[in-house]
Amino acid sequence: MTKTIREIRSSYESFGSSIQALVLAISLAAIMSLEDEEVKANFNTNREGLIAQYRLGTEQALERADFLNHPNITLLQALTIYLSVLQHTGEKKIA
Repeated sequence: MTKTIREIRSSYESFGSSIQALVLAISLAAIMSLEDEEVKANFNTNREGLIAQYRLGTEQALERADFLNHPNITLLQALTIYLSVLQHTGEKKIA
């Protein structure tokens, strides 16, 4: 995974949709673990807004990867991470 993260820094768009979905899901989980002050200090934005952006990005990446029709282990990992953090978003209605 470390090798993949290093490669993503230079060419995110060249990676397949499965890897993009996984990276976004991991990023969403990481952001969810931060306090409001940490998000503000590191990203210069509010936590709720950043969570909303990464949640939408993860959902779009999973859709682009067509996880229902073309499942693979990477997409399963991304979906599992996404679903596990979804319960902590604080929203009453989940898409």
